[in-house]
Amino acid sequence: MKTLVRLPEGASTFLFQDTDDIYLFDTHVQINNPPTLIIADMNNQNTAVVENVTPPEDWAGWKYLFDGITWTLNPDWVEPT
Repeated sequence: MKTLVRLPEGASTFLFQDTDDIYLFDTHVQINNPPTLIIADMNNQNTAVVENVTPPEDWAGWKYLFDGITWTLNPDWVEPT
């Protein structure tokens, strides 16, 4: 799997399959070509792509911080009601 990590927070925001292509542009992030998803609030300045990850079983966007090695529960995470 691949994850998009939001910088500088380090929050894992999205997960994608290894077969998905991720393109970081100045204005957005594009998944695949032709695009299957465009993420307008992420770009090549505030996003890192980390490949070959195994996320926690209870992964949810923004729930975990990821430094490329270690998954840590985000201290700002609030479980949805």
